[in-house]
Amino acid sequence: MTAVNVAHPARPQPPKFWDAVFDAAERQLSACVAGLLAGWSALFAALWFAALLAVAGAITGFLGALIATHDFGQASQGFDIVAALGGMAAGFAVGFTLIFGTSLTEAPLHVLAALIIGAIFACGITWIAVQIEPLSLDLRSYRRPSRRADEKKIVTALSHMAHHLGVTPVPELRIADLPLPGAWTHTRTIVVTKGLVDQLSKEELEAVLAHELHHWHSRDPIGMRFVWACAFPIVLLCNLRAAVAELRPWGPLINVLLWPAPVLMNWLVAPLMVARGRTQEFEADAAVIAAGWGTHLASALNKLKDFEVARTGWEAAVPRTHPPTEFRLEAIEEAAAVAATA
Repeated sequence: MTAVNVAHPARPQPPKFWDAVFDAAERQLSACVAGLLAGWSALFAALWFAALLAVAGAITGFLGALIATHDFGQASQGFDIVAALGGMAAGFAVGFTLIFGTSLTEAPLHVLAALIIGAIFACGITWIAVQIEPLSLDLRSYRRPSRRADEKKIVTALSHMAHHLGVTPVPELRIADLPLPGAWTHTRTIVVTKGLVDQLSKEELEAVLAHELHHWHSRDPIGMRFVWACAFPIVLLCNLRAAVAELRPWGPLINVLLWPAPVLMNWLVAPLMVARGRTQEFEADAAVIAAGWGTHLASALNKLKDFEVARTGWEAAVPRTHPPTEFRLEAIEEAAAVAATA
């Protein structure tokens, strides 16, 4: 096998960058539009104003019911609660309509222009993120693999699986010095943790790398990066909340002020990413199974449950788009049964 130079690894160019961006816009159109709405329209301000009016409506409804039913004593408690809930719902609806509804009805062209500008910015942000990826990984202290045997084997495994799967050029490999086992793919680079290298066998490492190589070759990371760029302002706010979560005394206050960001991410953008995200995972698993490493992938999943972990506020805010590990194991077992029958 040809020796791999781990001292000066080549920096491969991302495969067909603009094709991948257009594929992402096509395959995840609803998630991209949701990201643009969340990040570039008035939704954030509308939620904040709606929440303020909801509180005012709840107080008004409760006090109004309390005054109207003061002669009924404790028998009126249910009515008071219902009135408070009704006031809350009415206040929220009025506040949201005043901000976002008005912008849609009175200035729809402005909203459309904001979304178009957001899409243009998303393309530029995606391109910049791809170009500065090596620098961003350096800032996170993701390093090249050591020449020592325990890490050199992962370089050899990556080269072997890329050749076996016909993936070229081979993406760069970096190590994150984290005890938690994990592996994930950027637009140019596959990153594995020290914990993954230490805990998996050679065959299991090859299966995990084959899974990540399929993601890279299918341009899934560029597609996800474009969705991320569409929602970029909300992504920044989610990352800020995660960064200051433990900071006292300002952390909790900032978390309260920025509460619409995770709401928009979790309830608007993320649900539209789930279907495509799960399809990508099953496709990558299927590629590993077809290559003959299905049992080794199942063994790795049994050990780790999942090896693609959240690392930023954006990823923590977005619910897991991976299918449950049990379903992935089911698919591997079914494929193995079909192969045995054949």
